[in-house]
Order: sequence, then C-alpha cells, then structure tokens
Amino acid sequence: MSSANEKKRGWKHKLVDEMIEYWLNVLYLAIFFAVFTNYRRIILAHYGISYYNYGISVIKALILAKVIMVGGYSALVAVLSTSL
Repeated sequence: MSSANEKKRGWKHKLVDEMIEYWLNVLYLAIFFAVFTNYRRIILAHYGISYYNYGISVIKALILAKVIMVGGYSALVAVLSTSL
C-alpha cells in the first residue's frame, strides 16, 4: 500500500486492522500454549496429579501477542528487514 493511500485511511480502519491482527495472534498463541498445557496435564495425570491451568495459557497468549505487535513496529525490525 502506498503512503498516500495509507494517509487517506481513517484511524478507525487502522484500529480495526490492528485489532484483527492482534486477536489472530492471540488465537494462534492460545492454541499453541494450550497444546503444551494439555500435554503437561496428560503427563501429570499419569502420576495421579490434576492440572487444569488453561487460563495461564490464555494470559501468556494475550501478553505475547501484544509484545509481537509492539516488536513489529519497532525501528529494529525495520532496520533488519531492509538489510536482509
């Protein structure tokens, strides 16, 4: 997208795009972390220990998705992407 078209877009449209990107990242990471949590639960169930901390997986996903988005806007990413 050219910079002229990007300036014409409203802030609401940009906000919607960023929220969609954020929630897609959250969904992907939540599934990823839930798989490991489920694996941990299965291993611990073998020894008779109950483990149901799926909420921690969602919290990790929410935090890490935001870190990914902030990292995408940093200057370091712009420098590294132009050098490759």
